[in-house]
Amino acid sequence: MKRRLVFKVLTAASLCCATGARAQMPADDTIPVPAFQLEKKPLEKLYHVSLNYSMGYNISATFKHLGQFPTPGSDPGPATGGTDHTYDNGYNRVDVTGNNHGGFQGTWYWGYRDASQISGDSLVMQSSSLASAVDSKSTTRNPQQGMELTFGRELGGAKHGRWGLDGTFGFTDVTFEDKRTLTGNVNVISDTYALNGILPPLAPYAQPSPKGPGPILSDAPSRATSTLVNGATISGSRELDAQLFGFKLGPYLEIPLNDFWALDLRGGLALVEVNSEFTYHETTAIPGAGTFRSSGQGWHNELLVGGYAAANLSHALNDSTRIFAGVQFQDVGQYTQNLSGRKAVLDLGKSIFVAIGLSYSY
Repeated sequence: MKRRLVFKVLTAASLCCATGARAQMPADDTIPVPAFQLEKKPLEKLYHVSLNYSMGYNISATFKHLGQFPTPGSDPGPATGGTDHTYDNGYNRVDVTGNNHGGFQGTWYWGYRDASQISGDSLVMQSSSLASAVDSKSTTRNPQQGMELTFGRELGGAKHGRWGLDGTFGFTDVTFEDKRTLTGNVNVISDTYALNGILPPLAPYAQPSPKGPGPILSDAPSRATSTLVNGATISGSRELDAQLFGFKLGPYLEIPLNDFWALDLRGGLALVEVNSEFTYHETTAIPGAGTFRSSGQGWHNELLVGGYAAANLSHALNDSTRIFAGVQFQDVGQYTQNLSGRKAVLDLGKSIFVAIGLSYSY
């Protein structure tokens, strides 16, 4: 009897516990969602594009072989008889007789310009020319304005740096103008002819025909040469206007300094296509010889090959955008344009560019 009572009590307690447990279960059978979720891994940004404004320094131009003085008709020839001699201030040429006047070697086909050329029983004629071509000193205009567009791809990275390859397209416009007045040395040939007692006609005198007749002047000169220091004056203007289309290709190394700042090092191949216009207007004056005016305009282009090295300091604005500033050294040598014997030389061998720009990674 006692055993039945204990069994009933235990059975009732079990039923009550089961009923209470069922009463506390939620209405549906869904499993509760955990309070945390796995964080998504950010996508790698392997590519970047940047645009910058650049200022070019240490770019210079030199204008060479200036002040040419081809005096029209001036050719003193050899210091011998029986040949034509023409000068800045006269002439002594072979006449119709071949300069043979009854055994006397001379000519009546001659002329001179000024009474100061007569010295005693002699007549002096001069021919002047520049001793050497005149060069202007190098002219520099800072800064030269330009822009660059860069595309790059990351190839690898580690905790302390990333590296990759990028290419840059750039444009720079350079203009140089030289209006300085220059001077040059002058070579002077002075030929002296014996009058042999004749009374020369008053200056200016010119026998227009080899047939003559007229007073006979000796035809074999006594020659002397001299140099007139800074005797020539070259005035006017020279201008070189060039467009530089550049392409650079090379590796880069990015070194993070902290969460916001990074240092970029770059270097490699540099190509520059130069398209230029060279213009000059020039007046060369030599005392006693006259004035020669000339002008010219021409175009030329050439591809220069060299290298570059650069360093940039950048600051992150967000995960994708950075601002940067940097400096670049570039050496592609010299560019030369020739025009009517003159030269415009553009020196791009030690160019320095300062850049400010914006970079975007994706």
